[in-house]
Amino acid sequence: MAVLDQRQSVGVEVSVDQINKALDDLMWQAVQLDTMAMRQVRAEWDAEDGDARRAAWDVVRDALKRSGRESLMDETRERVRRWLSDVPVLRGAYHMLGLPQMDDDMPGAKAGMAPALLDAAAAAIVGEFLSEEERRILKTPFWGDSEGEPEP
Repeated sequence: MAVLDQRQSVGVEVSVDQINKALDDLMWQAVQLDTMAMRQVRAEWDAEDGDARRAAWDVVRDALKRSGRESLMDETRERVRRWLSDVPVLRGAYHMLGLPQMDDDMPGAKAGMAPALLDAAAAAIVGEFLSEEERRILKTPFWGDSEGEPEP
């Protein structure tokens, strides 16, 4: 768990505990998704305006620096990287036990969804520095239009 450098923090309104809780909730939701749901997240991410997303990320990068939360984003990138390389232990055993085959495209679906997951994580980490539209652009592909996503 990262700790904010209080000397670098400017205008911090959200505690690190709240941010970490939001990131834990985000990752918990990600690991619950099946391949089809991951593909849907990627399709929604692709449907968003790429220029608007890049502009939102310019604000995110600035906010990460100003708030001293760069280490939280780095930790989150590492967490997503570990999730991408995670392979269920029973994958090979499914064939031996005569169970239905696991979806062989799970790694591809995870990789496709990773950008949307990182966008949603960025919104959780520095959301209070983003406009409502920037938060929507970053969060909607993963969380949809629902209000059910956790707020930091």
